[in-house]
Amino acid sequence: MNISNWIDRGMNILAFLLFFTGLAFTLIKLWLEKRGAQKEKLEQIEKAESVLRSLLNSSLFGLVTSAERLWGGKTGELKKSWVVAELWKLLPESMKAVFDADTLGAMVEKGLDAAKKRWAIQPGWLKN
Repeated sequence: MNISNWIDRGMNILAFLLFFTGLAFTLIKLWLEKRGAQKEKLEQIEKAESVLRSLLNSSLFGLVTSAERLWGGKTGELKKSWVVAELWKLLPESMKAVFDADTLGAMVEKGLDAAKKRWAIQPGWLKN
């Protein structure tokens, strides 16, 4: 084997390695860019969910109070179902995948606890 063949073969191997290294870096860069865009979208969704959760919580006190006024005592499941249904109506279609009945039910339970504390301090809320 002469030196020129050896150099040619070495250059071919080097070119081959450089090509695939460049390809690998390009693919990694594209993947990272895509992942960054996905992360940004996820952050936007989380922010929108937080705003929506805040709006729902502010509506929750009024709904829980209305349910208590409508049906009174010993009708907990009926009132909870009604409040969940009303909250569901308030949700935009795009967010209904995020908030299922269990999530809304848990929100209603927390809202009821907060409302009971508020009613204890200001019982006038329950009067029609």
